[in-house]
Amino acid sequence: IDCNSRLLNLMNLHHVDGLVTGILTHFLASSSLYRIRNFSFFDTDSIINNTHQHNATHLLAPPTVFNVLVSKSDKKIETLKNSSLKIPIATAAPLPESTEDLWLKKTNTHLGNLYGMTEIGNLIFNIPTKNHSPHKLGQARGCETIILSCDNKKSRTGELHIRGPSITSGYINHQLDWVTYDSKQWFATGDLVSLDDENFFTIQGRKNDLIVCGGYNISPQIINNTLLKQDNVKEAATISVSDSI
Repeated sequence: IDCNSRLLNLMNLHHVDGLVTGILTHFLASSSLYRIRNFSFFDTDSIINNTHQHNATHLLAPPTVFNVLVSKSDKKIETLKNSSLKIPIATAAPLPESTEDLWLKKTNTHLGNLYGMTEIGNLIFNIPTKNHSPHKLGQARGCETIILSCDNKKSRTGELHIRGPSITSGYINHQLDWVTYDSKQWFATGDLVSLDDENFFTIQGRKNDLIVCGGYNISPQIINNTLLKQDNVKEAATISVSDSI
């Protein structure tokens, strides 16, 4: 981001990206920031038209917006191929792999998925470059990270824990979930991730959403991503159902 960047920010103002990070980043870079008044995430025509109108180089929005955009007619979204848009960014939730793949196919731009939390006060992963595998969060920055398994052992797959100066000490009358490992205090994010050989993180879902089946912990997000890769599936949700076994 530099003084020539032009961000179309579609995040809600109660969100850290809408009120803090998305504003301060561009203020410090002396770049331009645009917002759409009275719009809906499903008003794709308005989003695409504003991208063209403001010559936006960056588009920041939840995955829902990009899910809806890629489901629109190819003719409309493909106008972004020759636009000023260079860096579209999804944040606030995991980005379905199918959405990321369709976006690249229809717009010729790589859709990144940012990760951060209000409690952290900042984004903690770099967006992977186009030379790296898709569907990655990126590498950690500005903080220490560790992945702990369900039995509180260091692992490459499990719950993400973080240490750093930007993490809040807690809420009024409510403490954050801290875990002690190797004589250090770590903030338990509740997010399940995996780490590859290049130290790139991939989001796997939420710890509280895990489904226990036959002694195995199953992440609904992994099932949803598999279902969404099918051409005739637009939305997917996975829930557990009790049985007698």
